[in-house]
Amino acid sequence: MQKQDNLVKEVITLEQARERLQAIISLPVSKVFNSGGTAISLDLGRLHKKGAIGMHGPYVTTVGEWTIDNHAHWQLQHDGKTLFDSHGIEALKDDDRVEFILGKLELLLDVKIASFDFDKDSLTITLDKGYMLRFFKGEYGIAG
Repeated sequence: MQKQDNLVKEVITLEQARERLQAIISLPVSKVFNSGGTAISLDLGRLHKKGAIGMHGPYVTTVGEWTIDNHAHWQLQHDGKTLFDSHGIEALKDDDRVEFILGKLELLLDVKIASFDFDKDSLTITLDKGYMLRFFKGEYGIAG
């Protein structure tokens, strides 16, 4: 494990990641969040309260059993049609951007993870009801 910026990062192989991520199969998307720009989080599974310390002191938040984060390029597709691509969204004002992104992400609430696949360049999550979410260039994180 490597310690970096007060975070502990574990380096694992792609095969180890595939094994661990089997746990997200069949979990529903329980909560979606856009923290600004194109940065998004999806909480999966049963929600529970968790204490945290932020810039303004301690607070309580609600998180899922697993959380998927992305801070860069991602796409949302439905039945093969792209509903959203984070490239080009910069043209919208910040408030409009957050509302637009959340509107798209809310389509995924209560939709279950069907499968996933990834390589060194992207993570593709296939969900029920014809949805697919792709994160590009390894700029995503998954915690459970």
